Amino acid sequence: EIMVSAMAMLDKYLDASAANKETDENNLLWHKTGDAGELCDGKLVYFGRCDKRLPCADALYSSQLEQRICVRFKDIEKCAVCVDKHDVNKIWVFAVCRDGGKFEHGELFTYVREQLPEREIVIRKLSKMPCDVKHHTKINYNALQKKMK
Repeated sequence: EIMVSAMAMLDKYLDASAANKETDENNLLWHKTGDAGELCDGKLVYFGRCDKRLPCADALYSSQLEQRICVRFKDIEKCAVCVDKHDVNKIWVFAVCRDGGKFEHGELFTYVREQLPEREIVIRKLSKMPCDVKHHTKINYNALQKKMK
């Protein structure tokens, strides 16, 4: 989870509860943002909200895997990871390549299998990711559900 701290920040960040802040060994107050990310090559890669999770049998899978795939596989422009609506142990990975790009199906499968070892993995390459009609930027997961055949 991304945490922030600065001298200019208020002591009472958006949620001032003790569960959403920590003090380090230098007595510096850090606030949890509710967003997930990690440093990659000196850059902060944003994964999305921490509370965006999909049910996957008895475990919780975080949608952060989508972002990790796009960071690791440079030719993948957009990626969506979905739990099959009929079988929660089946994970579908939909990927769209950048213009002129390509990815190795087996390499992507192996990577996802390492992240979710107990699940059945299905990889599908799409020419275009279905997006919402209003903004044309958010992935339309309902449309992807229809592609799970």
